[in-house]
Amino acid sequence: MIKVGTSNAESRKQAKINTPSSMAISADQLLVDIKMLSFMINISERTIFRLIKESSFPRVKVRRSLLFDPHEVLRYLKDQYGGNSL
Repeated sequence: MIKVGTSNAESRKQAKINTPSSMAISADQLLVDIKMLSFMINISERTIFRLIKESSFPRVKVRRSLLFDPHEVLRYLKDQYGGNSL
């Protein structure tokens, strides 16, 4: 169980995601929701919602869900805001 009040680094160590081997997906094909994207790239959900307002932000809408390719999002952030910290 993840303790309340832990840092992002600590919570990442504590979090476990179990995927059956028959459902294994390569990271290149992965589309994630806002919560998982926030966790994966260490940006708050609120910041992601702000970024979504930009029409060029990479996203896929499937029915009522917004999904994101983490690699495309990181590439977009690097192109838009520069920096090598990503």
